[in-house]
Amino acid sequence: MFSYADIRLKHLFHAAIAPACLCVVLLSNANAADGSPAALSQVSGQALYAKVGDREITVDEYNQTYDRTVRQRYYHSKPPQEELAAVRQEIADELITRELLLMEAGRLGLQPDEVSIQATLEQYDQRYANSPRWKQDRTKLLAALKPKLEQGDLLRQLENKIKNIAPPTEKQVRTYYRQYPEKFTEPMQQKLSLILLVVDPSVGLCTSPP
Repeated sequence: MFSYADIRLKHLFHAAIAPACLCVVLLSNANAADGSPAALSQVSGQALYAKVGDREITVDEYNQTYDRTVRQRYYHSKPPQEELAAVRQEIADELITRELLLMEAGRLGLQPDEVSIQATLEQYDQRYANSPRWKQDRTKLLAALKPKLEQGDLLRQLENKIKNIAPPTEKQVRTYYRQYPEKFTEPMQQKLSLILLVVDPSVGLCTSPP
């Protein structure tokens, strides 16, 4: 059962991102045999999977999410053929939803917590200080990690903002009730009564007149 706040927030949120949804353009509908998409467009040297408004989802991002999902769900084996289409669609929905949420975070003016992000980067730096690969590619790895941490922080802030919605006032409740009466009205019901009469089997169904 959803509360009024849940339902009201759902309406407000979908109203806010609906225009963005119209801007979602899949640039890759074909898929390779292993489930990864075949790129149909290129930008900045990277193959594009989809565009959400002015935000871009690359084929590399799709493949990484696909590989992670398969590892977590199928333990390094391939998805059954009959489930492959559903897995592809789930990944596409996940990536597009993420971009829509980030667009909403931008619309609300949310900013990443740079202090927290910097602290997390320093933790990575300390954890992998003795790794040969980290020493060799440290600058590149940190540059790739920071945007992901910033996005994760924005999504966390947006989630908290949604969860902390204030309880509705009596006026809001009454307004919502008037706008959506069908949500509070039970459909018409009909009752049918059946009367059974016990009939002696020896009595014929049709009798001749005397």
